[in-house]
Amino acid sequence: MVKKTLIQALGNRFGSLQSAPYVCLRADDRTGQVSGGEWLDINGQQWSQIEEVFIFAFIYEGAPNWEKNRWGCDYSCPRAITD
Repeated sequence: MVKKTLIQALGNRFGSLQSAPYVCLRADDRTGQVSGGEWLDINGQQWSQIEEVFIFAFIYEGAPNWEKNRWGCDYSCPRAITD
């Protein structure tokens, strides 16, 4: 049975790269004031232990809608396993 979990700043569920779920949220930036934004790291050495990753975002109080926000999603997969 695969254990499912959620990584999010709410509830201080930042995860871990060294143990399951092998995913870690570096910091909480609900204010939008951090110039570097938020980073979600995935331990690529543990791909065999990760069935799927679902990435989502919420709009918090103070942000009227997505059009008024600067947002983006970049990913990098150095030394990726390509089967």
